[in-house]
Amino acid sequence: GNILIWQVSSGELLSVIQNAHFQAIRVLRASENLFFSGGDDGVVKVWDLWACLKNGVAIPQVTLAGHSQSITDIYSGQVGGHRCRLITTSKDRTVMLWDLFDNSLLGKFLFPSALTSLAMDSSEQTIYAGGIDGNIYVVDLEKDLADIQFQIFKDKVVLFEASSSKNVLMPGAFPVTYITTSCDDNIVVVGYK
Repeated sequence: GNILIWQVSSGELLSVIQNAHFQAIRVLRASENLFFSGGDDGVVKVWDLWACLKNGVAIPQVTLAGHSQSITDIYSGQVGGHRCRLITTSKDRTVMLWDLFDNSLLGKFLFPSALTSLAMDSSEQTIYAGGIDGNIYVVDLEKDLADIQFQIFKDKVVLFEASSSKNVLMPGAFPVTYITTSCDDNIVVVGYK
């Protein structure tokens, strides 16, 4: 898949990144001077926007591999400092929590169904993952560590048990297509197919 970068005010095509992914690109997200791409190849790439515009030849700063199927969503947390989180979802039923400061995998969570969308609260402690089964899975990275005793270890898969009603926000009959939270984190807005 290719990536095109446009100047909105002028309509000018500024850059074309050819063969950014081996297969189709499914997700693009931006955060400050970085942007992130995820594709059917199961790979997430981190790009420096200004380097892509300046050099003419775009090379990703980081390539994050670990999903076995298409990337369905990407959440970019606060970028900068020692807390740079990136969260990815995939059709392979996993959510991966990455640390962009050292490009490491902090955790990999396995869910009961393929995942389609992702959101996080403003404190970056609660993950909302929407599944094709219509459920919205809620993971509180602080509370759930104690409550359901899953732990984040590098390179280990953690099975997310959705047996508790508090861990499934809204069971539904249709695949979740999009999730977002309000600025004060009191409201979760969900789109269904």
